Amino acid sequence: MKRILIILVAFVLVVTGCSSKSEKKKFILAAMPAEGQNTLDSKHQLLIQELQAALGDNYVVEGTLAENYAAVSSAVVTGTAQAGWDSPNTYATSHIADPDVVPLVSYAVNGDRTKAFYTAYIAVLKEHEADFAGKTTEEEKLAVLKGKSMSFVDPKSTSGFLVPSTTFYKYFGPDGTKEISLRADLTTPGKFFSEVVFAGDHPLSVESLVSKKTYASAFCCDYGSAAMDQMVVLAKAEVFNGAFYVSKKYVTDEEIQKITEHFVNLTPQNSVAGFFDASTGFFFDKTKPAAATDTRFFKTTVEDYNIFYEMNKVK
Repeated sequence: MKRILIILVAFVLVVTGCSSKSEKKKFILAAMPAEGQNTLDSKHQLLIQELQAALGDNYVVEGTLAENYAAVSSAVVTGTAQAGWDSPNTYATSHIADPDVVPLVSYAVNGDRTKAFYTAYIAVLKEHEADFAGKTTEEEKLAVLKGKSMSFVDPKSTSGFLVPSTTFYKYFGPDGTKEISLRADLTTPGKFFSEVVFAGDHPLSVESLVSKKTYASAFCCDYGSAAMDQMVVLAKAEVFNGAFYVSKKYVTDEEIQKITEHFVNLTPQNSVAGFFDASTGFFFDKTKPAAATDTRFFKTTVEDYNIFYEMNKVK
């Protein structure tokens, strides 16, 4: 009889242990893979670790690979993933698709939202500099690109498509020279550009230019820094940093509060190991190590991204 009781107690303990483990809630971050690989990059791995710290032991935080920006957006909108971290336009298109998708935090040096920007570029190689002789305004310079080949990053990339295509539309659309009538004309070969390439990511868009596959290219940040001495920048724009975002349909108010408070209070002293490392951390910037170390998160609002909703209204 004692033996039977011992077996029953052991069985109950095993079942209880399994039940306790299964009760942990999954929280999934959707992200694009590391460049040229089929894994999450170290930046997103660090983000997952911080999300785990924010949510606590009753959660299992994991990452899921999304093929492109649109797949990240779709995952958050449909609840396949609970959160996304990508370009500001990926968030914006997600919010447009479902207003329950909201941004939680973004980042800037010292958490100063007035400095929460990065730069988008449209450039050509210096060997074409003569084509722009006498052109002084941005519109005049970009007009030279008509009939030339162009590399963008991705249809849902902010600095790699939304911002540059909006610039072209402003100058050459219905309110400009009327050479195009739709944003879609910019991606249709023969309408404005002779050829249009979506490179897939910023480094590949830079490579498209440097390898002379296209006459011009759009890209952002420091991705072109190694080849900037070979380029002529025709236009540039400051873009508000991307956001960590969730859908209120699938993430509770309590979870939103935990995540937001955790990240806005994150410092090198209380973060996971390596998060603020200037060479490999979340904000890594080998050229500006102090800025990487001093960058902090700040709380964002839906209104912070109004300009992106407006730009998406252009068809």
